[in-house]
Amino acid sequence: MRRRTWIGVFGAMVLTSSLGLRGGSGSSAGVADVREVLNAFHRAASEADFDGYFALMDEGGSFLGTDASERWTKAEFMDYARPFMVEQGKGWAYKPRARRVSIMGKRTAWFDELLDNEKYGTLRGQGVLVFTKGTWKIAQYSYSFTVPNDRAKSVVELILAPEPGDQGGEP
Repeated sequence: MRRRTWIGVFGAMVLTSSLGLRGGSGSSAGVADVREVLNAFHRAASEADFDGYFALMDEGGSFLGTDASERWTKAEFMDYARPFMVEQGKGWAYKPRARRVSIMGKRTAWFDELLDNEKYGTLRGQGVLVFTKGTWKIAQYSYSFTVPNDRAKSVVELILAPEPGDQGGEP
């Protein structure tokens, strides 16, 4: 009976491993590779390295900024960022403070990270990477402001307040 139990446990381990169902964390090498891509992404942004920054994004990738209107394809985000990074030599610095990375199978990773920024304080970055052509690429990156729960009501009131000069009413 013991032999059957061990064979069953071993078989389940092999099946789980082959399906990539390892509790979502992935292999330590894969997680390290994803972390390095994200570190390089932030480094390139802070150095206004336009080519290096966008080389880390998947061709079909998207970027979501903090404003509700900021949803760009990679090409659109390149057009938005070019004047800052290329023409003005200005980047943006977000320093990762904490990061969680999970990998499913061999081709998909997702992450969330807390970032420190001189102007905005603490933000959250989150997104998805895909493994393609032998490397990890960012398929989606999204920034969001972190709002302490006890301050959320006053922040929402600011967001919902009419803009100066706004006449109100329906659009």
